[in-house]
Amino acid sequence: MTQFASPVLHSLLDTDAYKLHMQQAVFHHYYDVQVAAEFRCRGDDLLGIYADAIREQVDAMQHLRLQEDEFQWLSGLPFFKPDYLNWLREFRYNPAQVCVTNDNGKLNIRLTGPWREVIMWEVPLLAVISELVHHYRSPNAGVDQALDALESKLVDFTALTANLDMSRFHLMDFGTPPPFLS
Repeated sequence: MTQFASPVLHSLLDTDAYKLHMQQAVFHHYYDVQVAAEFRCRGDDLLGIYADAIREQVDAMQHLRLQEDEFQWLSGLPFFKPDYLNWLREFRYNPAQVCVTNDNGKLNIRLTGPWREVIMWEVPLLAVISELVHHYRSPNAGVDQALDALESKLVDFTALTANLDMSRFHLMDFGTPPPFLS
């Protein structure tokens, strides 16, 4: 890796659980369907400058595989079927399915291939983009800075909710944690 010190992702399970459920449905009902998907940045950020670094991360993802302990853990869950898990055990990201380009500063990412495979790219690609952008824009940021920001937000939250009944408030996190903050 020349642009970034190491791979951002370290596990095939660095994704949303929802993606695995949807992938299983696609595996069983739309196995041969071919799809195309595109990344579009809704803001005015010129993320195209990160295209080469993103491409390196995409290439590194081909080495990710479901580890034996991950397979055993998923096998113990009641909602994953053995045929899907056996297929997932052999699954590898295919970087040829991903086209990453810098179009006058705009980041373009296009995915093509079997839906059962392409569906797995979304969450990890967003994590890679987020990680690289934050790494290059805030190279000195680390865990201490993230914890300070979190503590400040919690102080603000506590002040804003001081006069509210929070006894029924529950927090649930969905998704994969951004690696930059991990």
